[in-house]
Amino acid sequence: MNLNKKQKEALRNILEYEQTHEPKEFDLGWSWSDVRVPPATLNNLILKGLVEEKFHSNSYRGLLLTELGREQAKQLAEVVDVQERPERKSVTLPGHLFEDIIGHDDVKELLKASLLAEKPVHVLLAGPPALAKSLFLWDIELACGELYGSLARRQAKPDCGTWWQNVSRRFYL
Repeated sequence: MNLNKKQKEALRNILEYEQTHEPKEFDLGWSWSDVRVPPATLNNLILKGLVEEKFHSNSYRGLLLTELGREQAKQLAEVVDVQERPERKSVTLPGHLFEDIIGHDDVKELLKASLLAEKPVHVLLAGPPALAKSLFLWDIELACGELYGSLARRQAKPDCGTWWQNVSRRFYL
């Protein structure tokens, strides 16, 4: 059966939920919030016959995997799709990163460490005006441009965070 990435992930989540919980816990079926799958994706799975509606009221919609859906989910759980795993690129920061910013050495170290971290690190730059927050963001945007190419290429690879999206809305439009 032809499933997209969201539907495959949804089937994996649903199978995991049904296997880790007692059937008594979802006598009326599970809801979209139980399995952490958006309702639109569940509707597509219902149309494909992988999920069925067990109960429906004004305030609750109970769903269950069909036999076909359970078979499909087990096949997906057994097969590890190598293409879905994003490969971690080795990142080297340019030597001139944050050279134009005077002071704020602790912030420079923190931002460099967060850019070189294995897992994504979220950093919030907050404070009163004139503390070089925008300068840090510009330097990060320039470093990401050197690392990942043009703005068009980076839209497909959001490895540098989402600040460049805000930059494109404010400064490039």
